[in-house]
Amino acid sequence: MSDTTIAAARRELLRWKRIASARLTNRRFQIPEDFDFDQLTESAFNVIWGEPQEVKIRFSREQAPYVQERTWHPSHKIEKRPDGSVDLIMQVGNLWEIKRWLIGWGAGARVLQPKELAKEIENECARLLRVAKKR
Repeated sequence: MSDTTIAAARRELLRWKRIASARLTNRRFQIPEDFDFDQLTESAFNVIWGEPQEVKIRFSREQAPYVQERTWHPSHKIEKRPDGSVDLIMQVGNLWEIKRWLIGWGAGARVLQPKELAKEIENECARLLRVAKKR
């Protein structure tokens, strides 16, 4: 298998600080002609990409101004609601990053879609509560 074939089959984003060692080889890496970094990463919320799926989050009236003051993702759309809350809708490729981000919003954010993400956050918060009670 050529290096180009390996690169096409296994595209990864690496953090330089996490590389423990490296060695020089005589192998050359060529970027495939059809490689488009922007297209590859357009579904990423932060750095992890994948098959895009719709995520819809309702932010409370108190959190709405903070949600609206920036663009969270290239696909993001904001729907204002009569009660002052907002729904943030994005097409993202990885729920793990979204889950970590949403937990930081606390009770000010509620996942409407997908149900899988809502369940993951519920489970993570239950684990967090168990850990906190062990003090």
